[in-house]
Amino acid sequence: MTAVRPPRPKRLWIVVFLNVVVALMSIGFIVFAFLSPQFPTELSLDPYSATFSLVLSAFLIVSSIMALFGHSFARWLALGSAVVFFGLLLMQALVLLSQHGGPFGHAAANKLRAAVVRNALEIGFNLWAFLSAKTARYFGVLAGGPNNRSSGP
Repeated sequence: MTAVRPPRPKRLWIVVFLNVVVALMSIGFIVFAFLSPQFPTELSLDPYSATFSLVLSAFLIVSSIMALFGHSFARWLALGSAVVFFGLLLMQALVLLSQHGGPFGHAAANKLRAAVVRNALEIGFNLWAFLSAKTARYFGVLAGGPNNRSSGP
């Protein structure tokens, strides 16, 4: 007996879209930082940080799209890469927020607070979408049944 394939949960569509858009924005910023002569040298990235950011962004895009297409293990890869990607952005904003007394003003502190909230929400959305019961059912049926433990941790 073949299990009926459930439709992709809408939450999965939304989170994959958000992950791809934010990761593409990150890639675009890094490319702009390296190629633009107008970019301030004080804000330039070292090659190792830029490479790490590019690889992490690309991995988030690929794993999210693979999860959307129903690859069971990509669900865990996408969740892990999203937590690392948005967690690093959250930590960066928190560190800068703790140092806002120097060159940053009140407006910059408000933007950093917004970045902290936005990145925390992105992590929450990813946890909600990839760990929900609907998504588990979707990947469980694709992997051969709800009791199949080989589809991830």
